Amino acid sequence: MDTRTLNLHARWWLRREAQRLKWRGIAGIALAVVAVVLAVGVLRPTQRETVELRDDGAALRAKLRSASAPGAQDAVVRPAGRTQLENFYAFFPAVGTLPDWLGEVHLAAARHGLVLETGEYRLQHPPGARLARYELELPLKGTYPQLRAFLADVLKKIPAAAVDDVVIRRETVASPQLDAKVRLFVYLGGGS
Repeated sequence: MDTRTLNLHARWWLRREAQRLKWRGIAGIALAVVAVVLAVGVLRPTQRETVELRDDGAALRAKLRSASAPGAQDAVVRPAGRTQLENFYAFFPAVGTLPDWLGEVHLAAARHGLVLETGEYRLQHPPGARLARYELELPLKGTYPQLRAFLADVLKKIPAAAVDDVVIRRETVASPQLDAKVRLFVYLGGGS
């Protein structure tokens, strides 16, 4: 039997089996093919990633064990001669740098085209606390995208800032302009 005859015979057999199986059988075969493709295309790479993650986890556990060994504790807890807590408090800017940070807030409002009206500013420094909190309540006028860009910019430029509250009002539903009241906190410490 030559290849042409074999091809014709195979086509005839496939057509006959497809007619015999009807749509349910064809759908079952198609699902089986999809399952094989998914197993090869998705599960194999996932298995490789799982093995890599296990190896990474083992390496990290070994590193943690060596770091918790006697004598290594000082290197972990006291980088550069300071404790982790001292490093944490050193992250916050000094109270004396507050005018610079307020300038950043006002520049961010101007950069994004927001109208910054007179706000309320309060410095809260409880006795014995290592951090002071400067509260800014800012009434702003602009569009929603301008407000979002302003908040993102402030949080990017001032790492010790936090958004506490945002209240948004609109005159009419169709108006793109909104009146917003934003409450920000800037945390201040001793600085480094």
